[in-house]
Amino acid sequence: MSGNRAVAYLKPGAVEVRIIDHPTLGLQGGPGVAPDNVGRECRVILKARGARPASV
Repeated sequence: MSGNRAVAYLKPGAVEVRIIDHPTLGLQGGPGVAPDNVGRECRVILKARGARPASV
């Protein structure tokens, strides 16, 4: 079995491995996405990094 896999939690005590599509950089319609932006390609992936604040 190859491809992109994910674990789906169906109900308590029941899980299943499912094959899912690889992520794309195109915006899809949904809550919070302006209709003008649907289908627009994103060219940059930003990586969020967090750090614990230093003790003073």
